[in-house]
Amino acid sequence: MMQTNSQFFQVTTRVLLGDYRYCSQTVLLRQGGDPNLESSAKVTILNRQHNTLCNEIIR
Repeated sequence: MMQTNSQFFQVTTRVLLGDYRYCSQTVLLRQGGDPNLESSAKVTILNRQHNTLCNEIIR
């Protein structure tokens, strides 16, 4: 019997670069390896977005 072990992650990043904020959002899929074979998990980027509303000047 085959067992599927997959997880979805949403990663939101906010970085301050001088007077500007840089924001991005990434959706990842982690497909687990087979524990019996000790294989490593595979990570795939499904979607990546940059939020332009976050690029405003910080006052």
